[in-house]
Amino acid sequence: MSRETILLCLMWLCSFTKNFIFFVAIPTFLFVKASLYWLNLLNFSFVMKLLSLSIVLVGMLVACNSAGIVTPLDANAQKNASGLVGKWNPTYLQKSKDPNAQWTTINTLVALPTIEFTADGKFLSDGKPGADCCGFVGNSYTLKDNKIIFADFKTCPEVSCIAVVCDGWKVESIANDTLTVESCFSTNKYVRAK
Repeated sequence: MSRETILLCLMWLCSFTKNFIFFVAIPTFLFVKASLYWLNLLNFSFVMKLLSLSIVLVGMLVACNSAGIVTPLDANAQKNASGLVGKWNPTYLQKSKDPNAQWTTINTLVALPTIEFTADGKFLSDGKPGADCCGFVGNSYTLKDNKIIFADFKTCPEVSCIAVVCDGWKVESIANDTLTVESCFSTNKYVRAK
């Protein structure tokens, strides 16, 4: 089995997410390739090469578990998510991420979409799959420690996006049918649709 095949198998085992590819798979692949090159130069025996690669592969599996890769909602997350599940209408109240920022009403010529979090982990925007072209939100979500982590992203190679790292939304509060979330660029308020 080739090194590339092993790497592809491990990426598949680790749910193949965008963060995994950029922060774990590519650096690990380069490390394995460089390690094999140096092991060949040093004329290591087959057993030493196998032992070295085994250590690297175990490290990759450990990295998979710590790379923020999420699974479908577990029991605790489902309990916390029960308040999140449903349709949410925008209030047009927004504030910047600055801790001293004040809530302001935004004026827009286009209506903001109603968002929906389903019990089976789907994210919808105006009743349709919610993924955007820039990868800030996806068609599915998981909730872990009050953080909404999106998956199932849409690819739009013809679209140029702002280079911003956005690893999900933070749920600041769900109270009295009001949802407050910190998204990639701002904090927004939504009210539960009746």
